[in-house]
Amino acid sequence: MNKCDRRRFVKLCAAGATSAEFRLSALDMGIPGHEILGFDRPPALAEASGDWKQFATAYFTYPAFAEKITVEQIRGKVRDAVSLGAQVLMFFVIHEGYALYKSDVVERYPYATDFDVLAEVAAEAKANGLKLVACWMGMYGVGLQVQQHPAWLQVSSEGARSARKDNLAGNSMCLRSPFQYLLLQQVKEVITRYPLDGVYFDGLCQLHGYCYCQYCQTEFRARYGRDIPKDPDDPTFFRFRLDATTEIIQALRAAIDESNPSVLLFLNAWGIETYYSVGLDLVRLGEYVDVFTLESLWEATGVPIWKVGMQKQLMAAETKKPVWYPRWIARNADNDLACVPAATIKVWAGESMINTESPVAVEQDVFDVDRSQFATLQECLSRVKEVVPYLRDARRLRNVALLHSIATKEFVYPRKNEHAYMDNLEGMNSALLNHHIPFELVTERDVEAGLSKKRFKALILANAMCLSDATVKSIANFVNEGGGLLATYRSSMLNEKGEEREEMGLAQTLGIQTMGLEVRPGGGEGGTAALGREATNWYRVLEGSPISKGLEGRKCTFDGGMVKIRTRGKASVVAQALEYNYVKQATIPTAWWPWWPGQPGLPLIVAKEEGRVVYFAGDLDAAYLRWGWPEIAQLMANAVRSVAGPPPVEVEGPTSVQAEVYESAALQNGLVCVVSNRSTNPLFPRRGVADQHWITEVIPVSNVKIRVAAPAARIREVTTITKQRVEAEVHEGFVHLTVPLLAEYEVIFARW
Repeated sequence: MNKCDRRRFVKLCAAGATSAEFRLSALDMGIPGHEILGFDRPPALAEASGDWKQFATAYFTYPAFAEKITVEQIRGKVRDAVSLGAQVLMFFVIHEGYALYKSDVVERYPYATDFDVLAEVAAEAKANGLKLVACWMGMYGVGLQVQQHPAWLQVSSEGARSARKDNLAGNSMCLRSPFQYLLLQQVKEVITRYPLDGVYFDGLCQLHGYCYCQYCQTEFRARYGRDIPKDPDDPTFFRFRLDATTEIIQALRAAIDESNPSVLLFLNAWGIETYYSVGLDLVRLGEYVDVFTLESLWEATGVPIWKVGMQKQLMAAETKKPVWYPRWIARNADNDLACVPAATIKVWAGESMINTESPVAVEQDVFDVDRSQFATLQECLSRVKEVVPYLRDARRLRNVALLHSIATKEFVYPRKNEHAYMDNLEGMNSALLNHHIPFELVTERDVEAGLSKKRFKALILANAMCLSDATVKSIANFVNEGGGLLATYRSSMLNEKGEEREEMGLAQTLGIQTMGLEVRPGGGEGGTAALGREATNWYRVLEGSPISKGLEGRKCTFDGGMVKIRTRGKASVVAQALEYNYVKQATIPTAWWPWWPGQPGLPLIVAKEEGRVVYFAGDLDAAYLRWGWPEIAQLMANAVRSVAGPPPVEVEGPTSVQAEVYESAALQNGLVCVVSNRSTNPLFPRRGVADQHWITEVIPVSNVKIRVAAPAARIREVTTITKQRVEAEVHEGFVHLTVPLLAEYEVIFARW
């Protein structure tokens, strides 16, 4: 682009041009050729793109701010990446809006004008056999553009721009402003001039409550013939926000495919829970993005560690793409440039392996200040690198599918009522982990494609309220063909649009007839309304069913609602709801104990087909997440074993231990077993007492026993990633492994 072209481009951007003609010219502008750097256009990857993107080790870094960048500094960064065992180098190419390369569309970084930083990075990466991913912050972290073009910032309904220190992202550019063209031009010139393997964007979204800028107002009016509604929760405006990210990702994908199709597109996300607040339509984005990264830091968010794996599975299920797992090595790279504790890094490495998430060590210049944990990170990434060839494209042993209903998520999230679904899904997920039952999260697409094709024996519906007729039919066919089914609460009561059916879609399959929801008059002052949910429900577990095992005759409670049902056909009652004892409740109206159990009432848990189909009428899985009553988890685990049969992997150890077993093409006649230990910080303060507390220790667990159904006659060799000796034997069709000491993680290779 010559100087005249550049002046026209900047002038058009400043003027706010948004016409189709400008969009076309911005995308199609020619960029000078490769002779500037002496590089030819990189050839197609010799290694299949489906290989390294599936599972790898990565190092994410950039040069320090506000100081002279030197060639030696860059070479030091690459040396660190190689020394740590990284296979992929991820490197920011934009510093607060300035380019770290020879750009024709943005200014060069003033502390790096005497040499081309990206050219040096690319040459060093190639010399050391590293894949190279060029990184952008995306809509934020571009201080230069904020100063030059404040009209490009996202705007709230009150007219406030996002350039506030208290804003979630701060200084966030609107994706419908001319910033989108500037971003596309940067990507196009970088991928055509440098030998890259991928491009990454940290943040591309329109935040909740935004954007009402002039560009969005013009576009909304053109699409819908009316002004943007003031209500940020308006369904049309919500879809408009989602479309902004999808459309720019689609444009980036088109630019990459046109200029250099071998380059992979990476996008950072924050799990499905940010669907509404951030506006990422993961299903649609999966059509264009090659790899997602899951920025899930348990210290900052206050979520349990196991939820990272759940979010990874949810994102992978929605997108059908690999999900990588970045971890800040600094305590807070934005304001606390010191290393996290060693145990934090080790637990993260273990979680990466057990969930087959590529670990991305986000260095962000911390090792220029504090290298105290360099050796810890080196040990972890080097070990993960050993495991990578065995976990790429490996098949996890499991016989149970847990449905993540995208239709239900899309119905409840815009109504700010995600707990109506996610509490159930998380509660079931947690109960399965606590009882060491191997499972996989799937979506409606997987169900309709046929679960039996993936060797699933049973399907679980955790309050999957919104299911289409096609999904309901596929589930019924799966059961008719011999598959097991466990459904809870309001599963299939609504269609995929959230419209209520006259009868639950799966009622006949479950052997029930519904009679509406049970609304109990809660005792005490305020009752149900004061609690915000149903009052405490009592129930009694009956005898004579494998689902009752260990709980026969037990009277228990759960906090939540229930569906009023009666059985039909050959369905039998496993647990029965109990009425309130209103005599005791009314004797002393001011008593603290208003919910006293009374006489038997409606069925709560029913089973049919000799236990292969089970229905929980109550909101028990969500109650388990909220309160953690162990008898609820026991009932759900018993039910899963009843509908699915014996699991392929069984574990004898604490609930804090998770073991996953993989069949690997790289390990013929053998298996790979990954074990993670989450027994951390016994005195860990709860969220609210302290903003952030780091994992500083992991309590080792002794003699973890793992039993795997495998066609082994005898064990030829057993090795581990930590070099400790693991006992192994074959008995009656099972491989028995005993891990003598489990610290943060272990990986076992058993060959026969």
